[in-house]
Amino acid sequence: MRQIALLGRRGSLLRRHVITDVARFAEAPQLMADLAAGRRHTVQAVLCD
Repeated sequence: MRQIALLGRRGSLLRRHVITDVARFAEAPQLMADLAAGRRHTVQAVLCD
């Protein structure tokens, strides 16, 4: 429950500073390939529909 409360209070701040990439599931293979090849520097990626 604490995590949900934290996201409710600070969700936009966390999004700006922790989640560096948001990609569609269809883009995930290219995202992973770019990360593996060192072409992209990601702190945390979130995949969505």
